[in-house]
Amino acid sequence: MALFDFWRRGKEKERPVIKRTVHNLQVGDIVSYNLEDYLVVGYLVYDDAGWKWKDYHLKSGDKHLWLSIEQDDELELGMFEVIPVPMSSRPGNKISYNGKTYYLDEASDAQIVIVEGEVGATPGRWVNYWDFWDEAEEECISVEEWDGDFEVSWGRAIEAYELEIIAGS
Repeated sequence: MALFDFWRRGKEKERPVIKRTVHNLQVGDIVSYNLEDYLVVGYLVYDDAGWKWKDYHLKSGDKHLWLSIEQDDELELGMFEVIPVPMSSRPGNKISYNGKTYYLDEASDAQIVIVEGEVGATPGRWVNYWDFWDEAEEECISVEEWDGDFEVSWGRAIEAYELEIIAGS
C-alpha cells in the first residue's frame, strides 16, 4: 500500500466537468447574458430539409428568452424574446416594429426533430417561419406559424463572447 492510498479509499472517481459552450449547452445550465442569469429550461432542434439549428429556452423569473444557434459557414447566434404583435395571416415582404422596418430574408418550414425540457412543442411537429432583418442585419423579427397560430419574436444577432455559460451538472 502506497503512503497516500488511505486518502483514496472510499472516494468515488470524480468525473471531470465538461466546459460548456454554445455547442454543448444542456438543460439545467446557466447562461449569463446582459448582466442577468438565465436557466436553460429546454431546447428544440429544427430540421429544414436537412438544415438543422437549435433554439434554447432561457428563463429568469418571469422573463423568457430564446437563444438561437445555427452553424452556417460560421457560427450564428441570436437572442430573441416573444413580442405582443397581433398577426392573423401570413406576413408579406416587410414588417414594421418600434419605428423600424424589417425586410424578409428567409421563409420556409421546418420539422421539430428533438425536444428537451420546457419548450411547448413535440417532436414531429411542423412550423412555418419567416425571418425579417433590418437594413444593418443586426435586428430580426421572426414569425412562426404553429397550426394556424402566429408567434412573433424580436431579436438581435449576438456574439459568443456576450454569453457566460456555467454547467448545471
